[in-house]
Amino acid sequence: MMALISDPSSLEANSYISLIEAELIAGTRLFLAAWDALGALPSANDWQLTGALLAGVSAIPITGGTGTFQVGNVVSIAGVMYSITDVTTPAAPLIAPALMANVAGGTPFIRITLSEKEKALAWATSMLDVQVTWDGDESSETQPLAWPRTGAEDCEGDTFPSNVFPKQLKQATAELAFSLAGRDTSATPSLLGLGIKSAKVAEIEVEADKTMLVDTIPTYIQDILACFGTAKTAGGTGMARLVRV
Repeated sequence: MMALISDPSSLEANSYISLIEAELIAGTRLFLAAWDALGALPSANDWQLTGALLAGVSAIPITGGTGTFQVGNVVSIAGVMYSITDVTTPAAPLIAPALMANVAGGTPFIRITLSEKEKALAWATSMLDVQVTWDGDESSETQPLAWPRTGAEDCEGDTFPSNVFPKQLKQATAELAFSLAGRDTSATPSLLGLGIKSAKVAEIEVEADKTMLVDTIPTYIQDILACFGTAKTAGGTGMARLVRV
């Protein structure tokens, strides 16, 4: 994933909203400490090759950057993707396959990753597509996301253009990303707010009311999306075991 892509016409789109647009929405909100604390830049930046290298080389001397690489990271050198296989010598990681072509000194050594904020937006986009049953139909069989769509209408009954991401969708994506920055709403739900039927002191065993519903998508975000999709709900957690640490 080279970058966050929020272009409805792109076959590589992975977000319904750009980081700049999300930051504008965040600027209108209060108390977004968890979002503000996320990094806005990828964790490895500005690395480049120390000198010219020939095709077939697998140890890549790098210099000038910040952040570190780990085994399994995907990097780009002159537009070709490689995988990091060894970081025993941090300033000269090993890649696989070996260099496909000669490269000049100073060539960027780019870690293919998203910033924490971009990851939150891409994650929110993915969650919306999984957790919401959208009205209308996908505009293309090859599009990577559920939107753009045809036949979807807004709250006034107007049809959305089939080549755009509606502003409500952008807002919902940003709001969900803000929420995910503070808590993983896709993980096992918290018992806070559920009906507690019984409690046990030993290992703090708590039994929740199974009839309660847990929303992965917060209610206020569902309200934003109400006119063009329906969020799915999951059943309560039943028995949850909380072990002291």
